[in-house]
Formats: sequence, C-alpha cells, structure tokens
Amino acid sequence: MNSKYENISKESLGLNNDTEGIIIVVDLDNTLVGDYFDIMNNSAENRTPIFNTKLVDLLKKAKEARRKGHVSAIFLLTNNSDTNFIQFVNLLLAEKGVNGYYEPIFDYIMSRNHKERQKNFNKTGILNMNPPKRLEDVAFMMREIGEFPANLEKRVYFIDDIPNHEIRNELRNPQQYIVITPPFTGQEEDKTDFTPLLNKLDFHKGGGRHRKRKTLRSNKYRIKRKSRKVCRK
Repeated sequence: MNSKYENISKESLGLNNDTEGIIIVVDLDNTLVGDYFDIMNNSAENRTPIFNTKLVDLLKKAKEARRKGHVSAIFLLTNNSDTNFIQFVNLLLAEKGVNGYYEPIFDYIMSRNHKERQKNFNKTGILNMNPPKRLEDVAFMMREIGEFPANLEKRVYFIDDIPNHEIRNELRNPQQYIVITPPFTGQEEDKTDFTPLLNKLDFHKGGGRHRKRKTLRSNKYRIKRKSRKVCRK
C-alpha cells in the first residue's frame, strides 16, 4: 500500500523531509493509565493515576530515541474527552530536559472531542460516542508538529487495549498494532508483548540519523508549569 501523501511536495508544505523515523501512537484509558477520575472533584485532591509502568518505561526509551532522530513523534490518541485529566497525565509524565524546562513525552494529543476527529455514525444514523482511530488522525498530528506524513502505514506503531480500531487495517504489518493484554486496570500485571517495537528501537542503538527537530507548534496540551501543584508519589 502506497502512502497517499507521497506525491505531495514536502517543500511546498514547509515540512521536514523525514520519511523513516518511527511514529508511536498510544491510547490513554486501560492502556497508559488504569483509572480515570475527575481531577476537579475535591475528593481527588492529591490523587494520581495508576500508570502502566511497563508502557511508561517504553515511552521514555522512545523519547531518548526521538532526541537522536530515530523516532519522529510520540502521540496520544484517546477517546477520553476530559482535557483536564489528559493535561494532568501529560504533566505527570513530563521530565526536566537539558534546558531546565519540563518536556512532555507527547508531541501532540488528540482527544475524543478534537475538531479533526471523524464523526462516527451507526447504521441507524445515530452518532456514536467514540470516533474511529485512523492513520488520517496521525497524518494530521504529523503536520501539526511540522513533520511530513509519508509512509505512515509502515512507520506507525499503535498501542491500545482495544484490538479492532480502524487503523489496524491500515498498517502494513500486524505487529505494528500492539494490544495491551490484559486491558490495564492496575490490578493485574501488563503481559503485553512489546518485542516488535523494542526490537525496532534497539536496532537504532548503534547510531544513525541525527536530525535537528523543529520547535513544536504550541497547543493547549503543552505543560502549564505554574497552573497546578502536583504531588508525586
């Protein structure tokens, strides 16, 4: 399958000419975190989500590979619509960078209510709660951060607890669709086989491309360092 973006002039769009780096797309609920709660509720004060540490460790490894240019982007594509909770998770995962500022793991986030998400209607014409997850969503996020969305079908590694999102049929290799097993709740150990992605990241350990990344476009999910005190456990 050829990428439908291959014949578009990268230069005319002002995007980086990177068509090789891995793109990692991660779900939120029952994938990255095991419990959702309303952080604006007083009873949630000092409460933090239960993180899937196995996946968090993988994302940190991917972040290091991203600095070297081996990973083009790390995205969060979720059907959770609570932007406060999403921002909170994003903040907790941020780490202090070499410049002293906290750097988010995710280059861009698309929630359920994002204006670019496709509306999903059932056979009777009723709008379903959750929109599909597609390569088209990944392409939009790539353009938003100034990257050219070429060859997505062979570059994207998608991680979700649901095994049948639309994007599964768009990826070239079944191993690029990684199903969290069992769906993460924090009650059971994550037994997911991340080997295909880990092997891909390990393949680049010996060196390779080094590319200066463009400054990411500002969006509402970027870290607000003074907006909330965070209790880390």
